[in-house]
Amino acid sequence: MWSESPDRMDGAGHEAAGRLRPKPTRSGRETEYTNEAKRRAVSARHGTDRCCETVMNRKPSSSFLVILVMGVSGSGKTTIGRLLAEQIRWHFADADDFHSADNRDKLAKGIPLTDEDRWPWLNDLRSAIASWVAQGRPTVLACSALKAAYRRRLVQGWEEVVRSVYLKGSADLIARRLAGRTDHFMHKNLLASQFDTLEEPDDALVVSIDESPGQIVTAIRSHLGL
Repeated sequence: MWSESPDRMDGAGHEAAGRLRPKPTRSGRETEYTNEAKRRAVSARHGTDRCCETVMNRKPSSSFLVILVMGVSGSGKTTIGRLLAEQIRWHFADADDFHSADNRDKLAKGIPLTDEDRWPWLNDLRSAIASWVAQGRPTVLACSALKAAYRRRLVQGWEEVVRSVYLKGSADLIARRLAGRTDHFMHKNLLASQFDTLEEPDDALVVSIDESPGQIVTAIRSHLGL
């Protein structure tokens, strides 16, 4: 089990990361992606791209294997992640499926999860990412990943093959969506605690959820070169 400190791993964790971390490669196509990313960054700054607010600093590259679609409950992670995976023919995984029965019971009752509740869950997700990387299996993972420490836990050692997409929306918009949702175990009253926990990323593609799922997925694919 992981220690409670978010930045400490045991020796086995370090050894696994060392074995699985792929060697970066460069190609002419990667250079094309870099130029395109610069163009889109300018577009985003001047408001010409309505959906994507910020382009991540890392170079888009066809060598990445995992797309982490993150955000608070109700932001559309599963809908967007599954649609993206279907369009690009990648494996899709929902982090909610990795929660323990105890965690799911707490969430259904409107009890916020603590860090102690989340570390084993994050550990299982990290193991899944390690497996996908080892197999060379491209995967879209929908996961809240609210804190920076959670995201470091998930991707440490595989930063070069994981790309993050943050689905950003206002509390009012997401609350309205949650009010009409009946197919999820998480209690809608937990939204405030989700926003309280959220630490917005500074190294992700930030996408407004004001647009339709189709438009959002199209924007993600365009920015990531997929």
